[in-house]
Amino acid sequence: MGSEERARKLLDSELKVINLGLDVFYSSLEMQNVKVINVDWKPAPKLDEESEDILDKIL
Repeated sequence: MGSEERARKLLDSELKVINLGLDVFYSSLEMQNVKVINVDWKPAPKLDEESEDILDKIL
């Protein structure tokens, strides 16, 4: 299968999305009847060095 044929197959397939934390993006996809799963995710906050050391000792 050539690259053009693989690209065509990909573009013709049903879109399935995993959304990470962007509610507006999730809502937009839902309104377009795209199969989408929303994961409520946020990056870990940046902690000061003392707090990181304490957490490292606990974990």
